[in-house]
Amino acid sequence: MRISTLFSLAFLVLFVSVSRAGDQFPHLTPCEDVLSDYQFRVDYHLSVRKILYASLSRDPYFRMTVLPSFTPEWVVEIQDPIREVATVKYAVVDGKIWSNDAPEKLRVIERSIQISSELAQLLKQLLDKHLDGVRYAYSESLGLDGTTYHFSNFRTGIGVRTGQTWSPEPQWPTDRLVKVTELLRDLTLVHQDRWNN
Repeated sequence: MRISTLFSLAFLVLFVSVSRAGDQFPHLTPCEDVLSDYQFRVDYHLSVRKILYASLSRDPYFRMTVLPSFTPEWVVEIQDPIREVATVKYAVVDGKIWSNDAPEKLRVIERSIQISSELAQLLKQLLDKHLDGVRYAYSESLGLDGTTYHFSNFRTGIGVRTGQTWSPEPQWPTDRLVKVTELLRDLTLVHQDRWNN
């Protein structure tokens, strides 16, 4: 069985479970706002954007930016499908941006693969469902160490939409969204330039 077929089957199982669980707590929450967040976090997020997004789309089709506590920041983006395929880009820095005195000197390592436009559309629908449900949490989930996952995509008539989750629990729908995107990252590392649709 080809890798693309295996990935499609795994994705469909996750998509069905996420679709059924879409109204459960927890959900994606709003991302920090540059006008109201602490200055050190604004500076950090601007550095992440400047360094990791340099070769990415201005209007993301599907994007997950990962901000871990102890390992380098990274991003996965599915670019707008062209004809029958969509490019999945993975970018990671070779050191931490957080608390780095010279983050602009970090090197960005990029990998890419192609997936079918149908699979890209399914993944965008999954992200759309989660972004449609972005709202503030009813309970506190603030922590010091963990991983923040920022999701974004562009919707005509609205613009770029965003939502985030912090170290989601394994049974949460947001964790399954993270796992699907991490699988895309893993595939770029293993199958760059050898993807068969």
